[in-house]
This record gives sequence, structure tokens and C-alpha cells, in this order.
Amino acid sequence: MKVAEQQNRRKFPRFSDRSLAGAQVSLDLCAPFFGERVNGHLIDLSAGGMALLAPNLIPKKVFLKMSMTLPDGFSIESVITVRHVTKQKNHDDFLHGIEFMNLSPEMTERIQRMATEILACNDRTQRMASSICVQECTLNQICKRPQRVAKNAPPVQIQSAPADVKWPTATDVEDFFREAA
Repeated sequence: MKVAEQQNRRKFPRFSDRSLAGAQVSLDLCAPFFGERVNGHLIDLSAGGMALLAPNLIPKKVFLKMSMTLPDGFSIESVITVRHVTKQKNHDDFLHGIEFMNLSPEMTERIQRMATEILACNDRTQRMASSICVQECTLNQICKRPQRVAKNAPPVQIQSAPADVKWPTATDVEDFFREAA
């Protein structure tokens, strides 16, 4: 399935950002089952679910309790189920497609607001807008983008990347986390 088709079938927009990538995610089996906690790293997020890179294979349709704290201190908790699993090439890690089963309305609204703001920021960056960062942005305090404008500093002029730039793949993301550990 093509990425555009996948995005169109999603209920909520999915996003990824440097300030969120790699956030630690903890998963525990739901009762009556028990076992060791699985830890993984956030790859992308939406109000409906997330992509998670983990060293363990988590079978599809298993229910787990998920907890994650984003860099700004916002905690997300939900019962989740695994919808898709892909073994990463040349590595032992697995990329899991996760669906949130009981995300609170507060958490849903917060993630939707983050998605809207990050996607708008991406659009401003792509258009090379004179003002990329806005003070009202949910991620303003933790933003790690190179375009981030310091308070009271003149705006930074951004140039578009050449068309032949090779953007990171899932394998690149895996290598990044492996090297960082």
C-alpha cells in the first residue's frame, strides 16, 4: 500500500518530529497475562496510534498497557493492540504499528493539536515562510528543529533541500538508535 493511500485511510494525521522521535515507550501485558516489560522507541504518532521500534517481536492482536512520557513532560497512557509488524532488514528490531484502544479525550486532543501544529510548521518550512516558529506552538519549548528562531532573534532564512536529497529511512532511524545506545 502506498503512503498516500495509507494516510487517507487513517482517522487522524500521523506525524514525526525531532523533538519526539526516540521517546521511550513501555509496554506491559494486560491481565490475566504476565511477562516482562517491553521497551521501545517512538517513531511517529497520531491520536489513533503510533509506530514503535522495539527489539522484541510483539504478536498482532495482543493487548498491552502502554505508557510514554514525551520530552515536554506530557504522559500518554492507553491500552493498545498491535496491528502490523515488520522485521527490520539487517537488524534484530521490529517496527510495530500500534492502535490506541482507550486514549482519554484529553490525550486525544493534545496529540491532535501537536499533529496540527507540526504539520503546519512543516508547511511553513517547505514554503520558506518568513516566520517558521510561532509562540503558541505546543512544542515550542522542546523544539529541536534547526529553523527554530530564538526569542527576540531575527528570523532565519531557510533554503529548500535539493530534490536529490536522500531522506532517512526506517533503517536509518534504527541505526541512529542503535548507535545512540
